[in-house]
Amino acid sequence: MAYSNSKGLIALPTAYNASSKEYTWKKLSYKYIQPNGGISITPNQMQDIDSYVNGNGVLKRTVLPHSRTKIEWNTPYLTYVDKCRLVQAITNGFKCGVGITNQRKIRIRYYNDLTDDYEAGTFYISDITFQPGGLYHGAPLYLPIRLAAIEY
Repeated sequence: MAYSNSKGLIALPTAYNASSKEYTWKKLSYKYIQPNGGISITPNQMQDIDSYVNGNGVLKRTVLPHSRTKIEWNTPYLTYVDKCRLVQAITNGFKCGVGITNQRKIRIRYYNDLTDDYEAGTFYISDITFQPGGLYHGAPLYLPIRLAAIEY
């Protein structure tokens, strides 16, 4: 397919139609991605089980059929309003389709450079640390926030 600016690099779900099992997506605005290397997508990471090095020093791998993608990004400095919008988009995504909010489980559509196409997966969002770095017009100004999504 190829990259499409209208789809962006990452999209979060805004709705889920249970009867058709289809998601409605909204791309993550680049205003939430730090420029110059603020995002990394590691698609299709192989998983091993019981791999070992034999007596001759040769690695013997048992690669599982399911691979995982990891998406990490840093935001630029965010105003309080922008931080709230980003958090709201993520928490709304927890409620779409997979329905397990307490596990921070979310569907994400992403551009996969290996296949030059878009794929979607079920991810969990790791713990997020918020660091207010002062005030801007009477509200907190947030230092860059690191977000990570790891596929199930």
